[in-house]
Amino acid sequence: MAAQSRIKTVLTLGVVAIAVIVEASMNPVSAATLTLGETVLISYDKSEFNISVYPGKASYSGYYERVPGVYESVTGVFGDGTVLGYRFFNSNDGVFASYADYGIVAPATGTDPHDRSESWANVWTTTDPGVDFATTADYTTDTLARGSGITGTIDISDLNSGTVYVICGGLKNDLSLTLTMSGAGQTDIQAEYSVDVESLNHFWVVPFDFSNAGAYDTITYAYTFASGDNTRRGRFVGVIVDGAVSDVTVEIHTPAMMTWSNNPVGLDATITDSGLSSLTYGWTAVPDGIGDPNIIVDFDSGAEDPVVTVTNLTGGKVTVAMTLTAFDDANPEEIAEASVEIDVYPNACEMAIIGLGTPVAATDLNRDCITNLLDFAEMASAWLDDYTATEAVDR
Repeated sequence: MAAQSRIKTVLTLGVVAIAVIVEASMNPVSAATLTLGETVLISYDKSEFNISVYPGKASYSGYYERVPGVYESVTGVFGDGTVLGYRFFNSNDGVFASYADYGIVAPATGTDPHDRSESWANVWTTTDPGVDFATTADYTTDTLARGSGITGTIDISDLNSGTVYVICGGLKNDLSLTLTMSGAGQTDIQAEYSVDVESLNHFWVVPFDFSNAGAYDTITYAYTFASGDNTRRGRFVGVIVDGAVSDVTVEIHTPAMMTWSNNPVGLDATITDSGLSSLTYGWTAVPDGIGDPNIIVDFDSGAEDPVVTVTNLTGGKVTVAMTLTAFDDANPEEIAEASVEIDVYPNACEMAIIGLGTPVAATDLNRDCITNLLDFAEMASAWLDDYTATEAVDR
């Protein structure tokens, strides 16, 4: 699971955090967990706050006056900065909708939306937020929905662990946020967060850590109020999902091969990156031919599926190892790579005889893998030569 970094904040004003874990004792797959993490108060009494899911800079900050004349700030990051998915919502004209999304967080529904959005949050998704969120956000207006009965799903079928961050708040209602992790043949696991009616006009970053051991497919989140009355104007910004740090995989589908000098070989590879950051990858060859005039290795190092041509003038077989290396720019220390070997013979005949083990025909007198006039010439040059014995000799 990705390393988490959070700022610890003491919550007051009647905040109640409840974690409920429900598992069947007879369930053979019981490594799965869903737990409420430590929440962070990010906005106090309608103060603005910042949310960034810009690649490699997935973070948040808030700055507010909790006590007159006393200002507080809070900052933190979403996992390791390689967000796997997010979705942000508003409720313009009473229509609950998402205005920015990426990855594994599916569209959501709001059964009881208010007639307009509000704009406490500043949201960066494609623009670098800069130091201390100094740049202009991509979204500054209508950045949070007001309403209740908000429900959505997250696809975790390809994840073994991660964290779901929900950005939400409330006003004069008992806020209830429930996450349910489900999978075919598995007992649902639930975790809940709630805030009582004394917490007015506040927002929290609410993290839920999960580990599904490959047995669970979805996490459903439900944001509701005890009264179910949108006139109390619940507030919901969105959902952010962070998964494991090592999210880049490299697979070469081409098996080890044999070829001959100047005969091109095409490589087939797949690079998978579940992170939000940009991807860097490239091919290398060993030996690469540098400094050896008898070997030339030609290929496009920046192509995912390059064509490799080796000029082999060594007089013998040369084995070239082609390696594809990839990493997510936000996590350059997490490297994924795979290699494939190519045996290159000086010519196609050498490959047939030595590499494939093809027997040399009795009529191929010069061993060039073809019976032709050259072989006939060799035979003709020795036509009627008699090398039978002519006398007895010492043994």
